[in-house]
Amino acid sequence: MMGGDLHRCSIEEYETPAVGVVESLSDIKETEPEELAPLYRTLDPDGLNKVIESGTEEVTVVFEHGGCSVKVRADETVLIETPDED
Repeated sequence: MMGGDLHRCSIEEYETPAVGVVESLSDIKETEPEELAPLYRTLDPDGLNKVIESGTEEVTVVFEHGGCSVKVRADETVLIETPDED
């Protein structure tokens, strides 16, 4: 992770992991989801959904998106670290 502010979010029952990541980033950045860079520019959203929904508790996917470090766990926890505001 980067060393900025760490935000802990949860994926809602009705959301896919990819939608949960976008919604979480949108909330943290205080912007509409449509204003964020599309997630597919960073990784395959369907692939993220399949890996996280695989049921294996040890699975964690880590990537950078929109200037943030994102960690998605199989327990449907999303950790987002935003860069320091220097």
